[in-house]
Amino acid sequence: MKKQEWREALLQRVASCCEEGEAAAAYLRGRCLPLDLRRARKNVGAFWLPTGSVFLNAAHYSYESALRDAGAWALIIHEACHLRQGFFTAFSIYGELEAWQLQWRALQKMTGQQPPLVIRELLTLPLCMEVSTLRRARMLMTKSAGFWYGAYFYPLRPLL
Repeated sequence: MKKQEWREALLQRVASCCEEGEAAAAYLRGRCLPLDLRRARKNVGAFWLPTGSVFLNAAHYSYESALRDAGAWALIIHEACHLRQGFFTAFSIYGELEAWQLQWRALQKMTGQQPPLVIRELLTLPLCMEVSTLRRARMLMTKSAGFWYGAYFYPLRPLL
């Protein structure tokens, strides 16, 4: 399967998984944004670049596994959220909180499974600019993904 065919097949699966997936796929398609695999740090599932490219971590996914893994689809929803947010919001705990909540709610819809306890608490946090809420979100993200996820390097609020 060629990369462009794989991208379209993956976006079709994301679009058909839930409302959030439909919106994410439409956003990525509408802007013709690249979607591919690339190796990254172990505790990163996917990432985006300021150029608009979205990558699933090749350390965790292959072209074949991404087509059948709801976790990969949820990560694409997460990264599309960041691209919609814009650079400064995406690189903040506020932006991460929005993307994490979107990702995990979508994954719950797809699988019907309860997320881990730390994520359940993250899902209860209001999406707001309150410092105490954003500090709690950063702590929960770090607890879930590990120190090397890098949440401690992000400002709590968007810089601009």
